[in-house]
Amino acid sequence: MVQSENSLAFNSPSHSTRKPHCKKMNALQCARYVYKTEGMRGFYRGLTASYAGISETMICFLIYETLKKYLVRSRFTTPDTDTEKGASDFLGLMVAAAFAKGCASCIAYPHAVVRIRDFFQKHLKNLTITKIFEW
Repeated sequence: MVQSENSLAFNSPSHSTRKPHCKKMNALQCARYVYKTEGMRGFYRGLTASYAGISETMICFLIYETLKKYLVRSRFTTPDTDTEKGASDFLGLMVAAAFAKGCASCIAYPHAVVRIRDFFQKHLKNLTITKIFEW
């Protein structure tokens, strides 16, 4: 939270979009400011969105591990045997990983859209293309 607050306060593309109370602060000063203005609750702002953000990773690993177990069973061998792993095993795992990532991205994409739009509406609503190049 402190890192985000510092980044938004000091790295804005124009001096006019900076917060009026902001001057150069280190992390401790920023933490004190957040505590003074918002209390303990200010440190946990956005926590729910962060938890929702890791859902893509969880979904990806769930799908990948399920596909990996299926691939091991489909080889008609046990995982404890000393069979050499070949190119087909590697290719199968790569396809499983790509499929898992694709599915997870499609499932979690609405969250990413909401999060990015919310960020732009709150912090960069006055940003124009000329301000980006001035940055």
